[in-house]
Amino acid sequence: MNKPFIHFCVYTLCMKFVLLAAGLYCITFLQSGCTYDKAELLNPGNTCDTTNISYSFSIVPLLTSNCTGCHSGASAPNGVRLDTYEGVNSVADALLLGVINQSRGYIPMPKNGSKLTDCSINKITQWLAAGRPHN
Repeated sequence: MNKPFIHFCVYTLCMKFVLLAAGLYCITFLQSGCTYDKAELLNPGNTCDTTNISYSFSIVPLLTSNCTGCHSGASAPNGVRLDTYEGVNSVADALLLGVINQSRGYIPMPKNGSKLTDCSINKITQWLAAGRPHN
């Protein structure tokens, strides 16, 4: 075979390899630069607002969707009623955070259900820290 032709083929093959490697590097570099580290930037409408927490508008909906299916009325287990402010207030100090955080030594709640979201737990915690206002 012709030596210049062989050199041309080797050179072409090497250039293709270099271009392929450079292209893969650029794709990897550019792709890694297109990420966000903060969930708020990815889902701006899905933030947890723990300011202005109220019993009526923040806590009652959480309890209604997660707790009052069992903990309401005369048949509430162990008399723990979460369908009234008085009932919630009676367990707020001793029990509420332990069971919703599913801490050791507490029966995890909701029973047979998924743990409350961090946002829901933060709202309840903020309401408790504010003195459990009945608003």
